Amino acid sequence: MPARLRFVPAAVEAVGDLSALTLEPTVTATVPYLATIFPLEGIVPSGQIVLSPDDTNLRSNVIAAWPDNSARVVVIAGNTNVTSGVPKVINLQSGAASGTDLTPDRVVALVSTVKINFGAGEQTLTLTNSNHERIWWQNPEYICCRYRLAAAVGVLEAVIDVHAFKTGANDRAFVEVVTENCKVDASLSSVSNPANGTYTNATIKINDTTILTISSSSGSNGTHGAGRAFYCSASIIDGVVTVPSTAEEKAQLFGVEVVHDTASLQAHPMFTKIWKATDQNLQTLYQNDAYEPWAVERLNVPNMGQGGDVFNALGSFTQWDTRYIQSGSKYARRASIATALAALTCNINWRDQTTGLVPTFTQVGNKEFQHSTWPNGGGEPAWEESHSPAVGLMGFLCRPSPCFIEIAQKAALWQHQWRNFQNTHPVIGNGYEVRAKCWTMRAWNHACFITPDTMAWKASALGRINDGIVYLDLYRTDSKQTLGFVWPLNPENPDDSDGYEGLAGFRVAMWQHHYLLVELHKIAACKTLSGAEHTLAVQLADWAALQPIRHINESVSGEWRCTSRYLTVVDASKDLTTMEATWNERWANLYGGSPPAATGQWLGMHHDFTPQLWSNAADETDTTGEYYDTYFWAAFCIAVERAVSGADAAWTKVLAGITNLDSGGSPWSAKLAAEPRWGWYPRNK
Repeated sequence: MPARLRFVPAAVEAVGDLSALTLEPTVTATVPYLATIFPLEGIVPSGQIVLSPDDTNLRSNVIAAWPDNSARVVVIAGNTNVTSGVPKVINLQSGAASGTDLTPDRVVALVSTVKINFGAGEQTLTLTNSNHERIWWQNPEYICCRYRLAAAVGVLEAVIDVHAFKTGANDRAFVEVVTENCKVDASLSSVSNPANGTYTNATIKINDTTILTISSSSGSNGTHGAGRAFYCSASIIDGVVTVPSTAEEKAQLFGVEVVHDTASLQAHPMFTKIWKATDQNLQTLYQNDAYEPWAVERLNVPNMGQGGDVFNALGSFTQWDTRYIQSGSKYARRASIATALAALTCNINWRDQTTGLVPTFTQVGNKEFQHSTWPNGGGEPAWEESHSPAVGLMGFLCRPSPCFIEIAQKAALWQHQWRNFQNTHPVIGNGYEVRAKCWTMRAWNHACFITPDTMAWKASALGRINDGIVYLDLYRTDSKQTLGFVWPLNPENPDDSDGYEGLAGFRVAMWQHHYLLVELHKIAACKTLSGAEHTLAVQLADWAALQPIRHINESVSGEWRCTSRYLTVVDASKDLTTMEATWNERWANLYGGSPPAATGQWLGMHHDFTPQLWSNAADETDTTGEYYDTYFWAAFCIAVERAVSGADAAWTKVLAGITNLDSGGSPWSAKLAAEPRWGWYPRNK
């Protein structure tokens, strides 16, 4: 009997079988379906694939592997009968591959032509069994092929992915089209932006059926600007082309939505254990989320950099992505898909005109926006390095599409190009705030995780991630370092934080270090790097995790309950030359008088460093994320889960010291049901 998939993280109690994918149908029929899963290391051994005892048709492709060559990322295709309104459970197991893979002939049998007209006459792609640009994956149930078609208007181009399924009760295909104004010569003999695309009532046709009519006036600044793109799709059933119109139809494939079980998601090191079940009506919140061309959906644009830390899109994952991990709700899944596609509207989309793929970091080299050595589509809606959301990875988990892989790659490349080469640190932006360093490492890691191992982009990204780890490790070894955190600007030339340069002392937004800790943990726990590079990533993550532990254990009384509202003084000077050796000394200098009591509630701290109870209603119930005690809590949970020195003692101290942690008339933890982005719990506790 083949082994059932079990998601058992190291040093974490087993959570049982990967019990199921669940099909949520609104049709009664025999239908194909698609899914992505992220097995833990060793669960699907090298040479095996994922199968199902509940659907003998199910086949899969391993597109990325763990260091032991077991499956890391798997694309699944099945074909089964469903009944409208009745969820169907599909259990999973590992086993040997069998059957004959589909070939591009199957695509050609279902999709004959793609035609586009953006004002320069109709351009036609006639599909053949040899003119695909690449095969993304193929198995006996399903094949996904890539095609491209130029619009004959500037560099406008349709990037087409066709998903074709084997012959069954119905002949079915799913066609996705991303229309971009993004082609560049990655060697960049010229760095001028592609000209704006201006058109009225342009059409995209599949098999001579119009699936979209669009004008550039709906785009940025009344034109299809440089670095911007839009998406459309259609299904084909027995030769009939159908365009999804409702939110439900856009989330489905042939009348079915596929959701994951939450236990397996929360056991994965890319994600986290979430403490509380949701108390939100996710159907009301997300049932109508549906991407439209030029939409921004739930992204924090325009003016991404404005509004501080309140955006629901900010965090290790967005609020809706985390709510999907928390609940497995098909409604939260809709938000993840729609908002990931909305990233196409922003100015982050670039494609190498020679390879036809997103440029690699190796190709880009030291080119960047600031010194005008890389094109930069201006205007809103625009990306911003310190407030950028996670896009791509969760979209791909919810629905396997090359589009989502490339959205993640495009976001990662954009972060790379922001101050990519300045002074002595051509890595993650000399001059970055700590959170910008954080979101850059997150973007690189997320994109690398879902990129197929066979793509050159992945090897290039691994090198960039290692460069980032080596750079950030300079903070750990810097001679000024005593309290164990990453500060703004760069190691040898620190900069006061967030525009408060006129205030006394060196003030740091310690919560940004907590952001960064989470992403360093994900890189280490997911074994993104290997060999000595992985060893350094683990060492750096463990070092970063000591900060919240030391913050607690080095306090003599209740100072540790002040997790800092916004800024923390860590030095009486402006250059870290007088930083204290321990958090005990830091607290003594900070308070001067008597510290807070050893037990009580979480405390905030204003710029005058007066401890204040988190009693403001907005602090306790607001779901936008602007409360720094929860950022600290998430970092603390990561540190405890990593089992760094002193973690158990700190865990005991917190559980005994916070009097309303999870009980009483107004438990502090209650707000984490609504805000799961930071509502974690150590998986080893």
